Amino acid sequence: MIATTETETIPAVAYLRRSTDKQEQSLGDQRLEVSRYAEEHGYQIVREYVDDAISGTSAAERPGFQRMIADADAGDFQAVIVWNSDRFSRGDVTETEHYRYLLRQANVKLLSVTEDYLHRESIDGDILRTVKQFQNRQFSVSLSQNTLRGQISAVKAESDPGRPCPYAYDREIVGPDGQVIYRVRFCPGRVREVMDASGNVTATYQKGQSLRKPGKECKGRMVLSTPDRVQVVKDIFAWCLDGVGFKGIADRLNAKGIPSPRGNLWNFTTIKSLLMNPIYRGDLVWNRRTESKLLGSQGAGGSDETARAVGQASADARGGMDRRAGRHPRHRQPGGLGQSPGDGDQTPQGQGWPGQAEGPMAAVGRSGLRALQSAVLGRA
Repeated sequence: MIATTETETIPAVAYLRRSTDKQEQSLGDQRLEVSRYAEEHGYQIVREYVDDAISGTSAAERPGFQRMIADADAGDFQAVIVWNSDRFSRGDVTETEHYRYLLRQANVKLLSVTEDYLHRESIDGDILRTVKQFQNRQFSVSLSQNTLRGQISAVKAESDPGRPCPYAYDREIVGPDGQVIYRVRFCPGRVREVMDASGNVTATYQKGQSLRKPGKECKGRMVLSTPDRVQVVKDIFAWCLDGVGFKGIADRLNAKGIPSPRGNLWNFTTIKSLLMNPIYRGDLVWNRRTESKLLGSQGAGGSDETARAVGQASADARGGMDRRAGRHPRHRQPGGLGQSPGDGDQTPQGQGWPGQAEGPMAAVGRSGLRALQSAVLGRA
């Protein structure tokens, strides 16, 4: 909590936000600057509202921000102090001015450490706020464009573009020489464990902490995680083949005390998503669905440019285009989790991809679960 002094007379709150791009002032730095500003201008910080690792492009998705707006009507503070206007919002001008209007109706000023015009109710204030908010919004748009461009480039280079790995997979980062630099294991609570090539944990990253590849020349690839996680996936597929429903499978895992990918109980949706994920039959699928608020509509089927990029990467990898009904082209991830070391083309855990061979889980896409039963579990 921000420290205050007895000489401060005007009650105010601090709003601190760190965005998901991890390239801004830390929460600690913002807190210090807001505290200094409050002391110099006669404000007393009565509390603070924080949104950590949440984008400012949408106010509706920031719980700390929404609580602050709701609490403004109580009348126990007269100002909101932020480090910069982009901490308050990276939304468009209409959304941002709407929330500033709500604060004004509650007799609460919006103050910025770095922008003295933010609270002005005048023509120059209106113009400066509008221009600056457009710049704040455009920064997010440009960042999204650059991120998408980098992801497309990664996919074309047959590298995993980066995201939380599916359950029972880890991500390995390899250098230009093909040697493993480190491995990332995703744990419940969005915690990531970083391990060296020998499997020793060297660092732990919490939610919101940035972990980047050493360089653009390095590639990411998915490899099998711990044997117990791999066995859980095999059990799920085996039970499904035996006719057990999604809820029944979830109940069995919960009865055994096995935590779900998020660290809580398994449920119908989690089991269904896992069984329908093509990664478990050897297909690495990217951009089937976009959540971008800035570069296109949400839902299945990303941009044509993205589809072409992934399709070309898939064609380069396998010598032909793979387009199945209603789905984007895909990379072929060798050896799904249905294979154990020594079977077919799958290499032992931690030794990377063996080539471009199909894993046995590919049988799901061709002949259904009965083919999977034979290919994965060795049943007649």
